Amino acid sequence: DKYEAAGRAVATAGRSVVFASATVLVSLMGLRLAGLPVYSSFGFATGIAVVAVAAAALTLVPGLCALAGNRLLPRRVRRGRVSTRTPVMVRWATRVGRKPVAWALAATVVLLALAAPVLAMRTWPQDPSSQPADLTNRRAYDLVADELGPGANGPVTYVVRTAALDDAQVAALRDEVADRADIAAVSPVQQSPDGALAIFEAEPTFGPTDDRAPGLVEDLRAHAPEGVEITGNMPFFADISDMLGKRLWLVVGFVVAVSVLLLGLVFRSVVVPVKAAVMNLLSIGAAFGVVTAVFQWGWGVQLLGIDHALPVSSWVPVLTFAILFGLSMDYEVFLLSRVREDWLATGDPHDSVVRGLASTGRVITSAAAIMIAVFLGFGTETDVVVKQLGVGMAVAILLDATLVRMVLVPATMAMLGRWNWWMPAWLDRRLPRLDVDGPPAPAAEVRTPVGG
Repeated sequence: DKYEAAGRAVATAGRSVVFASATVLVSLMGLRLAGLPVYSSFGFATGIAVVAVAAAALTLVPGLCALAGNRLLPRRVRRGRVSTRTPVMVRWATRVGRKPVAWALAATVVLLALAAPVLAMRTWPQDPSSQPADLTNRRAYDLVADELGPGANGPVTYVVRTAALDDAQVAALRDEVADRADIAAVSPVQQSPDGALAIFEAEPTFGPTDDRAPGLVEDLRAHAPEGVEITGNMPFFADISDMLGKRLWLVVGFVVAVSVLLLGLVFRSVVVPVKAAVMNLLSIGAAFGVVTAVFQWGWGVQLLGIDHALPVSSWVPVLTFAILFGLSMDYEVFLLSRVREDWLATGDPHDSVVRGLASTGRVITSAAAIMIAVFLGFGTETDVVVKQLGVGMAVAILLDATLVRMVLVPATMAMLGRWNWWMPAWLDRRLPRLDVDGPPAPAAEVRTPVGG
């Protein structure tokens, strides 16, 4: 009965939808810790979209499926023809399960190799120099740099409290700054109308996105006396980069900790959530490595319409991590819920992984293909921040749906066997229970063939 089937789907798979959506919301909540209102706004707006999509998946989609009935099934299924061939996902999972150590090691080496450039990743906000050369703001930026020097696009402003330094001390400070080899010019000192502030600008010998910019700002501030503040584009970029670099680890720690806790509560395991978090971090790290190699090292950056290498935008890592970790956990929940359902029904640690991958593999890869196509579309945008987000997320989804879900997950679960579902008895008694799958299906209903 099509209506009964729709109701049963909501009662079983619907729980996975709810929990998978919760893991995505946890990742978006982590953006609140980034310290900037723009991230909070993005998290709230995206969270509303996630809730709306989850609600549609639990109400609208089952209703439409019930109305469509058998018309949604392939023609061969409607005619009663069932393929006798072993599904591709079953054959693949079985092959990986035969030599899990070798497969897990190979996948890990590839991910680590792709992640290696992240050790040299430099984050820095972007300015018009990163835009395509045919845009007006880029042409104006280049004109200023050519005629007045690269530092004219990002002068450093000294703001001096005259209560702390008198005119002679301000003049001496200006002369000291002008004598630096990395300063091309210094403007005359100006005073505010009330005489409380003295201001002058120092023009560096390089632009605000140059590799030497962070060191210059740090050195200028270290040698500035009490009562002197330093601002401008370059110091602002340095402050943003420093703050987001520090906050990134706070966001990562919060999202990973809460996600591991939720997975542990649902799947009653210590191993599974920790393993899932490590694998997600591996794929995200590999994506960051590719972004670094493409944009910062310039490997193929011209294919994206950018005429020179540039640093990774400071806005990208935090936002990319929050989105990708939520999406990766979303896949993990769908796969593990099916594996655990089969494990509870059969008690077979190996075949439950094979059948779980066989039943969810096509859904996961299809969803990944859609998202990869969407994120690659970001590469056509003129804004380099959007390009970096698109490349990073497309690469991460590709790696997560292939190396992680198709290789690392079945390989490690085959290696660990029953230990996948281990949890200390004392911890199991103390933790509340969250049921994502409902009553386990009886063993007789698990009919996916397993074979070589």
